[in-house]
Amino acid sequence: MWAKDRFVKQVLYCAMYTALALMLSFVEVLLPLTAAIPLPGFKLGLANLAVMDCAFRLGLPAAFAVSLARVLLMGILFGNVTSFFFSLCGGITVLLILTLCKRLGSTFSFVGISVLCAMGHSAGQLFCAVCIMGSGMALLTTYAPFLAAASLLFGFVNGLLLFRISPRLPLLSEKHSRI
Repeated sequence: MWAKDRFVKQVLYCAMYTALALMLSFVEVLLPLTAAIPLPGFKLGLANLAVMDCAFRLGLPAAFAVSLARVLLMGILFGNVTSFFFSLCGGITVLLILTLCKRLGSTFSFVGISVLCAMGHSAGQLFCAVCIMGSGMALLTTYAPFLAAASLLFGFVNGLLLFRISPRLPLLSEKHSRI
């Protein structure tokens, strides 16, 4: 296959993953989560399913592009400047964790990586909150334990979903990449 054809194919797959991540993010916007989970700004992390599967199948550079495109488009379509920065900090943290997991090899399962990413996303958002609000210790001691518990639960659920869904999806390229 020509290099140009591979590049076009990679861009198309990234566009599909970005569309999927946007759709899952939009579903999260529509869900009334604060009634069930009274944590301000908490989301289920469904969009991370698309980012993680992209990282597993296409590699980290593609996942980086998909994650940043999703954060930017969600900020433009449904958010504000503050939500954009919170999402960006969480997304960057997830990408750093995915990079670390790749360097460690196949030590972690889908569930383990998903839990780490959920916890990392929350930690990135807490870092952003501390930078914006300046009330670091109070925020960390009161909000962080609840956010960590919710991240653990939903990271586990998303990891199970990815574990069940990913093997059923077709291979996307000749270089099928797993973290």
